[in-house]
Amino acid sequence: MTDTEMRPPGAPAPTVAGAAAVARAEDDRAHVARLAAEGEAALKAGQFAAAIAAHAELVRRRPHLIDLWRRLGVSYSRGQGMAEAAGHMAAHAVAVGHAAGFRVAAQIAAQSGDLAAATRLAEQGMAAVGADEALALLLCRLWRDRGDHARGAAAAGAAIRRGLGGDRLRLAWAHALLQADDANGALAAVAPLLAAQPAAKAPRQVEGDALQRLGDHGRELAALRQWLAADPTSEPARLRLANRLVADGRFTDAISILLRLMREQPESARFPTVAAMILYGMGKDGRGLRLAQRAVALDADAAEAQLALATILNRMARHREAEMPARRAVALLPKLSAPHNALALSLQRQNRFSEAEALCNQAISLQPDDPDALANLATLQWMLERYPQSIANFDRALAQRPGDAEIHFNRGVSHLAMGDFARAWDDLGWRWKRDKAKWRPFPQPWWTGGPVAGRIVAWGEQGVGDEVLAAGLLPDLQAAVPAGVALECDPRLVPLIRRSMPHVLVAARVDPIDPALLAPDIAAQTPMVDLARHLRPDRASFRPHSGYFRADPALTARLRARYREPGLDGAAPGLVVGLSWSSTNRKLGQRKTLELPAWAPILATPGVRFVSLQYGDVSDEVEAVRAATGVAVRVDPEIDSLVDIDAYAAQVAAMDLVITISNTAVHFAGALGVPGWLMLPRGNGLLWYWLVCQGEHCPWYPSIRVFRQDREGDWSGMVERLASALRNRAAT
Repeated sequence: MTDTEMRPPGAPAPTVAGAAAVARAEDDRAHVARLAAEGEAALKAGQFAAAIAAHAELVRRRPHLIDLWRRLGVSYSRGQGMAEAAGHMAAHAVAVGHAAGFRVAAQIAAQSGDLAAATRLAEQGMAAVGADEALALLLCRLWRDRGDHARGAAAAGAAIRRGLGGDRLRLAWAHALLQADDANGALAAVAPLLAAQPAAKAPRQVEGDALQRLGDHGRELAALRQWLAADPTSEPARLRLANRLVADGRFTDAISILLRLMREQPESARFPTVAAMILYGMGKDGRGLRLAQRAVALDADAAEAQLALATILNRMARHREAEMPARRAVALLPKLSAPHNALALSLQRQNRFSEAEALCNQAISLQPDDPDALANLATLQWMLERYPQSIANFDRALAQRPGDAEIHFNRGVSHLAMGDFARAWDDLGWRWKRDKAKWRPFPQPWWTGGPVAGRIVAWGEQGVGDEVLAAGLLPDLQAAVPAGVALECDPRLVPLIRRSMPHVLVAARVDPIDPALLAPDIAAQTPMVDLARHLRPDRASFRPHSGYFRADPALTARLRARYREPGLDGAAPGLVVGLSWSSTNRKLGQRKTLELPAWAPILATPGVRFVSLQYGDVSDEVEAVRAATGVAVRVDPEIDSLVDIDAYAAQVAAMDLVITISNTAVHFAGALGVPGWLMLPRGNGLLWYWLVCQGEHCPWYPSIRVFRQDREGDWSGMVERLASALRNRAAT
């Protein structure tokens, strides 16, 4: 067949030059294939010089093929090491004049750990070969990895202004601008992307983050609505909307979104996890716990679910249960500080201090400025009575999160232990931002410690014991505000305080507020505990007293006579000693409590009649101790301290001595001037006001003698000292 017969109809006859070009192209393809085979064979054989030569020729012939540049890079790296390879690759890139070479050279330098060299190579490539989108994107990311987001944004922006407008580069530019704190610039960068694709996830997330940075919550919410209008089923959009609603305090609406997502995807652990943490933020720990448990049951490897479960259990004081999910979270997220914090808190509350401290330090090494890790370590140091270190770490935490009320309050406790009362009261005052639920709605301005043009109303904010302690400040308040003092307190305290302080107008805490406390001449208000800021500015301002409460004298005399009646042996007791051993405080009660059987050495003291001052029904405990030791602790059925506090005060006043843990009993003994021995725990469980005590002296209550644990959780040494002291007291 002739050439003419083989040509399609109308096709031109081949020229001699065209045929030669086809032949050369076929020869080149064959040569390239042969070079590629030779290069790979040499590389596998470890003949790196031959591999380099083959691949160098390949990139000269096919400079646009990135895979060939990568094979040349591999040849150099294996033969001469990563650092040398980057330099050689840069030389080839310059010689060939193609951006792909500079990209691979920069990537090799970055892999070797030399980000500065990688950046220089990427910049050199941009200067040598002009605009290249992939190289510009790499340069932006290199600056990000070096932590210089502003220069990354500048590099990406310069490339875009040179006509490189790909979606990936524009999105990287927006991210860099956002990280460089240019939220408005980031919004402008993603605007074209959103105009083209209103439902695009990544640009929408940048938009939301930018509006959040600007604090423009209205526009953020509007943008989320636009996203959902474009894609009503978008999971990330609905999650972001739920988070926005939480930030706006619309918790119920946020939970509704999460419940809808849970119904749509019942197998997903993510949504119950997010819902659990929203409920945790609302203080609904029980419901949050159930959802976190559900999430973990769905996916035991869901790290955020395990962390949520540990976090909620820790706040519920179920620290032993929190340990397992916290450990699982650490295993799943070993480079994040939050799981280490959760585990440290669990161990700290189990008195495993060395393990907890190691975890705190590990969390800080992962994220040096993490305020939670720093505050966690500071709290641990406070428990270990390392107060200067504690304050230093609280300071570091507050430098990162200056408005955190919990950290301020805890730092105040450490300042109090150091005797720095001014700073302590300032920090302790942050409790109002931590717990506004206890704020009473009085209309008067708060007292700042100066003169008042009229009377002042003080009001109780905490438990009965705290109100009793703060009542000791009222005589000084009367001296500071001569026009008069009014008091709102627990209704059960009203008869006792009226008798004890007849010049104070005392009213029960009720809602709405008693009109007598809203009289026009009452010109200022103050929480009772805040009085310490103005009336106890230093240790010297605590003055001795013999008690400021006066119990019902007739009832006191009758009870004293009853408790001193002769026993079955016909002998009257030498001492009548009141005992209280338990606390129901949800967070700290277990650490303050010493169960009655552990009091056996004290109960063995001869010549003493023991009377229960413990609130609640303790008949079973008392009977069990009587059966075990033969010692009867008298329970007076006439006195119900939970109902009739005035009668309880008379019962305490009838004692020769009160021995008690840190609970209501010690406050009444101290306020009545009855001798008392206070049993204090160490570390966690020690309430803030006992940190004022030095040695055995209690400035709040001069009649109280302080005994302390030898070490955290160990009551035995203290009990023996108390038993010895009681034997000596009974013998005199």
